[in-house]
Amino acid sequence: MTRAVALALAFASASPALDPWDVLRRGDPGRLSPDSFRALLRLWRDDRSHDIEVWHAGRNRTLVRLLSAKELGKFLLRRDADLWLVSPRTRQPTRLPPAYRLYGGASLDEVLGRLHFEDYEPVDLTEEKGPDGDLLSLRLHARDPGSMLPRARLLVRKGDFRAVKVEYWLRSGKPATVVEFQAWEAGRPRRLAVRDLIRKEGSVTVDVLKLEERPVPADLFDLEDGSARKALPVPLAAAGSP
Repeated sequence: MTRAVALALAFASASPALDPWDVLRRGDPGRLSPDSFRALLRLWRDDRSHDIEVWHAGRNRTLVRLLSAKELGKFLLRRDADLWLVSPRTRQPTRLPPAYRLYGGASLDEVLGRLHFEDYEPVDLTEEKGPDGDLLSLRLHARDPGSMLPRARLLVRKGDFRAVKVEYWLRSGKPATVVEFQAWEAGRPRRLAVRDLIRKEGSVTVDVLKLEERPVPADLFDLEDGSARKALPVPLAAAGSP
């Protein structure tokens, strides 16, 4: 059986009027954020919260500033596939694993949103009933054979294609993570919950306090010269963060 025939048979289980690629494009939560933006986020674990500031310039450049009083001056810096910790306590940046989790909870991709439309392709589209109405279930396979999360399932509301949750599996087939979209504002997720199915203590809730589309200075991502990062003002919303 050819790949095209297999996909056609899989998609026959959903409404014939629905195109799986269109469902993925319209329902992908990763496509809802601007390409270049600044955001202020609050991460909750149990009763403790941590504020972070995010400067995002396309898929290849992300800067995360830790805003709690004890961590001011520390940054996570992602450039292409490399992730670095920049700290005033060390003279040189420290390389971190790509799957590094903020405060032991969610990875950067889980907090900022994976771009499923580019990283995955649909292999099955079905319809199911949810507590609040009809849902579309889109099963996805990673395009990169070396992906740490080769399989995923995106659930969206049939009426408006708003994402409900995304589930991910490891290469072994073991469930890894579930991201649930709990609240929305201005057409974008305002609160999401990341549940680590392997490490229960790694689950975290993320509140988007502010998100603004804007140019991001290139010198924020300079590993050798940190003057642009040091000049960033501390957001007022982070005052009093533990």
